[in-house]
Amino acid sequence: MEYSNQGKSALQGPTKKFPSTTVIQYFQLGLTNGRIEPNNLAVVDGEKQLTFQQLDDISTKIANVISEAVRDTSNHNPDGDCVIGVCIEPSDRLIAILFGILKAGAAYVPFDISFPKNRIGKMVSDCRPLLVICDGKRNILAKFDSVTNLTKVLRTDELYKKMETIESNEANDGNKGENETAIVMYTSGSSGEPKGVRLSHKATLNRLEWQWDKFPFAPSEKCVFKTALTFGDAIAEIFGPLLQGFPVIVFDKTVASQPPLLMQKLHAYDITRVVVVPSMLKAIFQTIEIVGKDEGRKLLSSVRLWVCSGEALSYNLLKEFFENFPENFTLCNFYGSTELTADVTFVSFTTLQDVELKVLEKKHVEQGQTGEVFVAGCNLAKGYVGISDSDKFLDNPFDKASGVILFLDFAKLFRTGDFGSLALLPNGEPAIMYAGRMDSQIKVRAQRVDLSEIELAISGLESVSKVKVLCHHPGESDQTIIAYIVINPSHATVDKLTQEINEILREHERPVIRFLDEIPLLPVNGKTDRQRLLNLFAAEQETREEFDDWSSLAISEEELPIAKSLFNIISAVTLTSFHTIAENLDDSFFNIGGSSLNAVVVIVKLRDIGYFISIPDFTSAQTIREILSRISPKEIEPGTENQENKEYSVSPLTEKDKNDAVHIISYSFARKGDLEAYVNVPYKDFAYMIKSIWQSIVEKQLSFIVRSAINGEPVGVGLNFDIFDEPVQWKSKSFGKSMKLQFAPKMAYKMGSKIAYNSLKLGVVESQQKSMLPQGKGKLLHTFMLGVSENVDDSEKVLLIELMEEQNLLIAKENKFEGVFTTNSNPLTQQIGRDLHGYETLNEYQVNKYVAPDGAKPFELAPDSFKIICCWKNLITAL
Repeated sequence: MEYSNQGKSALQGPTKKFPSTTVIQYFQLGLTNGRIEPNNLAVVDGEKQLTFQQLDDISTKIANVISEAVRDTSNHNPDGDCVIGVCIEPSDRLIAILFGILKAGAAYVPFDISFPKNRIGKMVSDCRPLLVICDGKRNILAKFDSVTNLTKVLRTDELYKKMETIESNEANDGNKGENETAIVMYTSGSSGEPKGVRLSHKATLNRLEWQWDKFPFAPSEKCVFKTALTFGDAIAEIFGPLLQGFPVIVFDKTVASQPPLLMQKLHAYDITRVVVVPSMLKAIFQTIEIVGKDEGRKLLSSVRLWVCSGEALSYNLLKEFFENFPENFTLCNFYGSTELTADVTFVSFTTLQDVELKVLEKKHVEQGQTGEVFVAGCNLAKGYVGISDSDKFLDNPFDKASGVILFLDFAKLFRTGDFGSLALLPNGEPAIMYAGRMDSQIKVRAQRVDLSEIELAISGLESVSKVKVLCHHPGESDQTIIAYIVINPSHATVDKLTQEINEILREHERPVIRFLDEIPLLPVNGKTDRQRLLNLFAAEQETREEFDDWSSLAISEEELPIAKSLFNIISAVTLTSFHTIAENLDDSFFNIGGSSLNAVVVIVKLRDIGYFISIPDFTSAQTIREILSRISPKEIEPGTENQENKEYSVSPLTEKDKNDAVHIISYSFARKGDLEAYVNVPYKDFAYMIKSIWQSIVEKQLSFIVRSAINGEPVGVGLNFDIFDEPVQWKSKSFGKSMKLQFAPKMAYKMGSKIAYNSLKLGVVESQQKSMLPQGKGKLLHTFMLGVSENVDDSEKVLLIELMEEQNLLIAKENKFEGVFTTNSNPLTQQIGRDLHGYETLNEYQVNKYVAPDGAKPFELAPDSFKIICCWKNLITAL
């Protein structure tokens, strides 16, 4: 490192020569020069795997399909970029499609499946993609309904079918150069409006090449792709390992957002490096405290390189890291933004190659003085989509002092919005010390207040486990500083904590305090969900200031009382303000924080106050306004409740359904099961178990398959038995011997290479004895397993589970069973069974308290709220 000759407040990284190439050209060069071994594993997505040769072949076919699909499409991108959108959940297919897009000579723009419809509409209108490739789930496709006049939409299953007809195996990236756009990544920016950042191949490779040089891969390394594609860290997670010939393991969002699951998966796959936001790292350390340091360190022993990015890394967290991992582990603190290809500095703000940082306040400031941080160099984006004169990307006058631009790549500056000052590290090297965000600075009674300083002060209290400080309506008359705090119960009471905060903060700095059980995190990247917290406070204020703009919503006088009740319930359940609900009245409930689980909660709460809507009516409604129109007073019999379902067909399982049924059940439990996610029981073990008892399943004629009435595709499977006439045993592939069926994967865990199954049979027996359930064959139907297809979205999942629960009751009644018994670990089916069908709870089991016969605690990492419920429905009294 050396100081820039332009002034004492500039920091410049080393300059290195890197080949002028594109991402795809660099990848294909690796396949020919030995850097990448074609037959080595490239992508692992559960049971699905791709070698590098397969990735190359498949992505070539994808490129050809894309090229054909857009051949006659006019390009309306404002910058002339050829852009292809992707809205796909993390998977092996997603990675292959990204490579295919780049091979087609286009740039990819990611749309997260959680984005609301209006945000997607703005992005499409802004960048005008030639094509959007998305998952075939109904709720995802619906988000593009309003923009089909602006872009084509291609489902992933359609794309893969078209690949089968492709003859040519040749594709290139259109002879694109290194300065062409490779990625368009949207960020909300300080204004809240999404801005598309245009990242070139050169910027992308410069960022990656620096990391390869500074942190080279060791033999046998394994990396993980877990960050949402819409965030810059995903670029390094995907392309960093793959362009060097190392495998990427795909983790789904559930794993990425839950520290216990993440730790389990990192251990199961021997992941060697990982990127986390500091709040997730903190949550991991709290999990270690729960399970004990020895067990926690064991689970994370394979991860040698930790990268923190996206939030400020505090000294206390840094100290805690080295207390847990005192030696042979590396922790990096990366700094950057989307406009800087995610990262431009590492460790204590030392600089990446071909990057220069400047601290300015109208001009260069002196060493030690605080100013705004500006960045120049190869990592800079080309600019924003359709914006040629952004105040963020400025000409670099400091390289033109002599009338000559010193470096072509340094002709532009990016304004970061961060404050910093230049200082010397203990080793004598210069570094820029972070001094906070410009947008975290507010004025209170004409005095500057830094929210990050308040947060740091409160986080240092022993009474505080976690804290996030935000400002409600900064600069407005009702401006309020709020501190959301998770209290440390072993050190605090509420009164004591309030007193401690008053002692360390000046009067104008003291926040309004709100206590939470947990700080909410964004599922896409693990950062604090700031908007949800602000919405929570806004909703609280609205209870004091009644929402009074009902006349603007075009709601009839007859519907108004129902609307007010519906708004109140949705607000309470989703933590969404009345204003937000009103603004999105013509958007889907599932786009404003709705999910399969809280949809049922809304339905139940409406019933509790005398309003009725069926699950099919609720989940099929395209908008909240449509939900409102379908709600009826409870005493009025709704017309749709008992109508025959026209979307699905239900039929008993037969031999021809075997492959579909085995896949749906195995996928549902191995990849999506709430409980099974903690223990890594593989897909193949579930498949083997179902196949072992398949003949009995078909013969009993108590199980069924649900198919789409439109295309015949399988969407759900229900497996049932007479609880006193179940198959005695099945042959376990893991043990190589027979096991009792009751040891099915309801309570599964892995110990070394041994897979053991236990369904808490003792609990079932106790339930039977305590509750005097009907005894004997033909008395009690056991709903053994329910599964839905991976292509089913949240709204359809609610509808399907309700339909299958109704089918279970119908089967029980037709076969003259006296009751239905189930052991359930899924919160959605628990809710539907208990609140909508009147199942009686017999026993509840807190999963993390379970002790196996050999003394092991396989679910120790599960949260306290994770329960298994044994319950039953009495069909005799229900008649």
